[in-house]
Amino acid sequence: MLELKNITYKIDNRDIINDINLKIEAGDTIAIVGPSGSGKSTLLRLISNLISPTKGELYLNDKPYEQINPEQLRMNVSYLLQESDLFDRTIGENLAFPAEVRQDKFDRKQAKRLLKTVGLGHYNFNTRVEHLSGGERQRITIARQLMYTPK
Repeated sequence: MLELKNITYKIDNRDIINDINLKIEAGDTIAIVGPSGSGKSTLLRLISNLISPTKGELYLNDKPYEQINPEQLRMNVSYLLQESDLFDRTIGENLAFPAEVRQDKFDRKQAKRLLKTVGLGHYNFNTRVEHLSGGERQRITIARQLMYTPK
């Protein structure tokens, strides 16, 4: 379970996020919606431990974030950006990246299945991502994200 208790984030005495409380159970899929500038991206950066709250505490499975190894946190918490964050390499290299980071074996069969699932089964692993459209790159990002589903 991911829990945010009384989270506030300020920049130059301006509240970006003010006193947010949230519980997300393992396996939950959530959507964070709101107008531009309402703090959605900031909230995701806080949850991903890319920035620290001005006030409040974040917990993963009742353990404060400060006591969690960053690599362990990234294996449990994940989010998909609006813009794709692919490397200017091949589809295969981009899909293999999570395995490399985790020092795991890259599951080519799973990757091929996921490419088919996102409608890109006609591409091979050697296709360079810079030759893909924006929508296709986003689908590669989704497939890569699904290679390792967080808890």
